Amino acid sequence: MMNISQTLFEKWCPLIGGTSQAIPESEEENVKTPDYLLKINNVNIYAEIKEINATKDEEKILEALKNNKDPETAYGEEPGKTVRQNITSGYNQLKLHCETKNCCGILVFFNNSGMPGLGRFDHHHILHGMFGSWNISIYPQETGGKIINKDRDFLGGKKSLTKDHKKYLSGILNLTEHHSRGLIGFLYHNLFALHPLDKKLFNSKHCTQYIANLAHMRWELPELKPQ
Repeated sequence: MMNISQTLFEKWCPLIGGTSQAIPESEEENVKTPDYLLKINNVNIYAEIKEINATKDEEKILEALKNNKDPETAYGEEPGKTVRQNITSGYNQLKLHCETKNCCGILVFFNNSGMPGLGRFDHHHILHGMFGSWNISIYPQETGGKIINKDRDFLGGKKSLTKDHKKYLSGILNLTEHHSRGLIGFLYHNLFALHPLDKKLFNSKHCTQYIANLAHMRWELPELKPQ
């Protein structure tokens, strides 16, 4: 039986002009397979689905809100923690196919926790989970207090993706039911992907794409003609 994230993915694919084909699990021992093959304009993209449910803390918060009560404690997690965990657990399902067939691979996220919006899969968590925790170094004796790079990036540790690490992950697609646009996907491109996603393939009102500006630590929209 399909879970809700798989159902939504199969519903979303034709909205952007694509088709989805479920991939059966390999009968070979220790051989991992992705969940789907997404095809858009004869371009093959492998997809692994990742869905999160409510944690115990989130369940307490949701129960309090349901009963019109204030949550007893504040809630939050380290930025990007859940995203990093799901990148780690889903990457190997994509790597073998993307490596041998020279094509793109994406992780498909869905927040099924009941928490508002995108929950632990929101834009902020995705940025941290993909590219690292923000880290700014100041060297007052050398620069008079100015921020300088010192031949390093600003992203500190806990990077999931670099030019040498998890390069077969082309991006992350975040599915959500929008209040006015219906079922949409937020697509976050991996700047370091060996096989980058073609932005034109996802140029649809049902998909909003993001490119990371690592110098300014933010997501930006690519320039595309409206559909």
